[in-house]
Amino acid sequence: PKGQMKFYHAASRLQVPSQAIGRAVSEELKDTDQRIRVQPYPLSWQIPEVKPLESRSPSALYLGRIHPEKGVLELVKAWAKLGTEERGIWKLRIRGPWREEQGGGGQAYLRLIEKEMAGIGKSVSILDPTYNQQELIKELGNARIFIYPSLAERGETFGLAILEAMSCGCVPVVSKLDCFRDFLENGKQGFTFDHTDENAVSALAKILSCVFSKQYDLSELSESARRKAELFELERVASGYLEDFEELLNS
Repeated sequence: PKGQMKFYHAASRLQVPSQAIGRAVSEELKDTDQRIRVQPYPLSWQIPEVKPLESRSPSALYLGRIHPEKGVLELVKAWAKLGTEERGIWKLRIRGPWREEQGGGGQAYLRLIEKEMAGIGKSVSILDPTYNQQELIKELGNARIFIYPSLAERGETFGLAILEAMSCGCVPVVSKLDCFRDFLENGKQGFTFDHTDENAVSALAKILSCVFSKQYDLSELSESARRKAELFELERVASGYLEDFEELLNS
């Protein structure tokens, strides 16, 4: 919401994708509006068959725009902060558009990331984006953890990329944005770090260090993430909309 809610006074229902957006709409309307209903975005696919987590290579994946508001530079800094021994055989793959015309941060931002990568060696790689659904599922199905360190306090509405990763059994490591709380509880399906902290890079590095040192049962978290993702399959989300429409008509 960016000031436009005052124009929707004639609407009988205001459907929003997350609790966080619902609160923002309510604050803008300056009351607890009874018209607001949370109806989440559905997954782009049915829960796919993927390899068990333990049979995947120890790799972390970021999928999304390579842009400052997505925290990609902070991710690389956190990765570098760990050092060679802590990282061990883990690899980080960053895949997404960096060109400005594709929504990325541009050449200058890419150079900042590459400069940070210079002292890391071959444990980090940047790949071209893919928009093919089967390729995305394959990419997610080969990773153990999915990292999404978004810094966009007012730019994220739901976090569908995270949910898609969870559906493929990836354990998410994400920033502590309100909109992610609808499907991710810290320590239950994955991990969150405080991106607003002045030591956010260190906070992210600490979580990664714990993951790499096997302090957590990632297989258990992976299964929990997939079970949570099942709640957002298309048929279930569609049922929620239909129930809401029926309630609206009956009232």
